[in-house]
Amino acid sequence: MSWWVSAPVAETVVGNGTSTAPGPAPAAPLAPGGAPRRVTRWTEVHPISPYLMVIAAAPLVETKLGETACGFGTSSRCVPQMVYTAPEQANYMPGPFDAADSIVTFFARLIAPFPFEKLAHLQSSTRFGGMENATEIFYSDGAFRRHTMNTELISHETAHQWFGDAVTERDWPELWLSEGFATYFQELWTRYSRGDSVFRAELVRNRERILADRRVATLPVIDTTESAHLMALLDANSYQKGGWVLHMLRRELGDSAFFRGLRIYFRAHEYGNATSNDLERALEQSSGRSLHAFFDQWLRRPGYPELTVRWTYDAAAHAVRVRVAQGDRFGYFGVPLTVALRDAAGDTQRATIDVAAAAETSAEIPVTLAAPPTALVADPDVALLARITVP
Repeated sequence: MSWWVSAPVAETVVGNGTSTAPGPAPAAPLAPGGAPRRVTRWTEVHPISPYLMVIAAAPLVETKLGETACGFGTSSRCVPQMVYTAPEQANYMPGPFDAADSIVTFFARLIAPFPFEKLAHLQSSTRFGGMENATEIFYSDGAFRRHTMNTELISHETAHQWFGDAVTERDWPELWLSEGFATYFQELWTRYSRGDSVFRAELVRNRERILADRRVATLPVIDTTESAHLMALLDANSYQKGGWVLHMLRRELGDSAFFRGLRIYFRAHEYGNATSNDLERALEQSSGRSLHAFFDQWLRRPGYPELTVRWTYDAAAHAVRVRVAQGDRFGYFGVPLTVALRDAAGDTQRATIDVAAAAETSAEIPVTLAAPPTALVADPDVALLARITVP
């Protein structure tokens, strides 16, 4: 794909891919008021979806971030990155974009080399906080002017270069393959750069948003009913719940099988389209497990499990008996539930209960603590998307 762009010489033009062989300036001024113009050609050599094609033309100042993520670009090259801002914001650069090198390197190590020729970050008039155009991310003007630009937004949009841009969902109901991935990979970047406690706090916040969301309670993540108002799909199902689905897959499969499966999925569909079924098959290949039930309950049904956990301690048997009652508002889910038993000294013991897709599940946990347990904490590792009550 190539753009030929004629713009006033005072404006900077940025397009997908790289600038190649600019054409000669027109013989006569063409701009209003007689201002001279220049022709620029931008070429993207990889297939990209039309909604990711874009041209920017404005009086922008370029701040070069240099050759970044060296060894992790296409053909093991570096990834040129740069920031384009209004002149009055240039003195604040690179600011948070100083992390752009590390962000690309981190994602490339997890999945695959950066899939495009360059990555430009632009101050723009986009209606969104960020728009993940291939090789050329647009960020909202206000984030630059108010100096609220942050690495969470940068990492979210950068993750899209792999998931959303290089591998694009086949149709809009599968939007979570773009937004859920970018949400979770931003969270993984947070864990890498700021630590596990901040990562878990973000998961908790997103879980609270999901549990309070009306669309999550009435519609599945793969929503085939929304055809007239596609912007409505930019919701907590596609973003937060989609990210949580990936988190639960990672927790169930383990890092090795999870990321190996994502690499299989990415390689099979790079520069093309994919579906949730494609992701399911790739993760089944990497883990050796059937994931049909998981994908069905989390993506094709609305809602989440609602669990009430009651427990008693049997001193004679030195065991805790747990009863997990499950509400049926969204149907029954089969899920692993980790609980932590805690004694008066603060020592803890963990156990995982396989909650059946049924109204009630009972389990007995032999206690290995030195003293009788005084408390039970459900989901201490923030691993399950559920509404959990421990009376």
